[in-house]
Amino acid sequence: MQSKTAFPCDSLSADPARSFESHVSRKSCGLKLQPHLWLKTFPVAVVSTALTWWKHDKQGGFVRQLSGPVGKSSFPKRMDHGHRGDGPLPVWPPSVWWSDADGARRLQHWQEKRSLSGLPRFTHLCNAAAQAVPLTLDERAADVSYLDLDMRDEEGMTPGTGTWLCARRDLHRAVAFVDTAVASGGTVLVNCFAGMNRSGAILLAWLLLHRESDGTCLGFTPDGAAAHLRSLEPFALNNQSLLDCALSLKDSPRPPFGTQEHWILRLPERPAAAPEKRLVEEFEDSEGLMPLI
Repeated sequence: MQSKTAFPCDSLSADPARSFESHVSRKSCGLKLQPHLWLKTFPVAVVSTALTWWKHDKQGGFVRQLSGPVGKSSFPKRMDHGHRGDGPLPVWPPSVWWSDADGARRLQHWQEKRSLSGLPRFTHLCNAAAQAVPLTLDERAADVSYLDLDMRDEEGMTPGTGTWLCARRDLHRAVAFVDTAVASGGTVLVNCFAGMNRSGAILLAWLLLHRESDGTCLGFTPDGAAAHLRSLEPFALNNQSLLDCALSLKDSPRPPFGTQEHWILRLPERPAAAPEKRLVEEFEDSEGLMPLI
C-alpha cells in the first residue's frame, strides 16, 4: 500500500495564506487535495483579503481603476498619486476634458500623445487642488494658461458658512475660466487630485451654466449632467455637500470673471474718533509736597 507523505500542516492553519500554500504544495506533489479543506480555507482567505482592501479603502489608500463600462471596475489597485494612468477623459469634446493629478503632472506627456493621435493640444488647465497637486515649473507647459485653485473636498459643508462660500467662489472662477477657454477656441483640462469631487463639481456646474454664442444651453438637467460625469467616472461626485454647492450655482447670478464674490464678511465702519485732548503738564511749586522716594 502506497504511503502518504506527511506534511507539517494537516489541519486548517490560523494563517489562511500559509494554509492555502500548504494545500497548493500538496497538489504539486501529486497528492489528491481534500475537498473539505478547500471549503474551509478558500472562504477564509477571500474574506480576509476583502477586509484588508476595505480597510485601506477607508484610509484613502486605494483608488479604483476603470477598465470598462459603468458598473464594471477592475481589480482595486494601489495608487500613491491618485491617478488612473489612462489619460484625460472627454467631457465635452473636443473642448473640455477631465483628469486627475496624473493629467496635470504629466501634461507634456499627454500633449505628445494627443498630437500623435490627431487630437488638439491643451491650451488651458484648471487645477482645482493646487495644494494637493502643486505643479513645478518643469511640470508646467509654456504654451498653456493655468488657473490654480485651492478647493477643499470637505464633507458636511453648510450653506452660508465660510467653507461653503469659498467653494462657491472657486466654482465661479473655474466655470468662468473654462468658458474663456471654450470661447477662444481652446481646449481645457480640469483636474483635481483623484479626479472625482472637486473637478467633478466644476464640470457639473459648467455643464449647467455654459451658454453657446447664441445663448442656448447645453441641454443638461442636474441629474443628466451628474449621470454624464458618472458614466465617465462612476465614483465621481460622492461628496454630497460639494455636489449641492455646485448645484446651487444654477439659480444664482454669475459674477464676471476676475471679480470678487461677496464671500468676505464686511465689518461696519468705525465711527469717527473724537479729537484727542492735548495733555498740558503744569509744573507748580513743589514746596509743601512730600518727595517721592
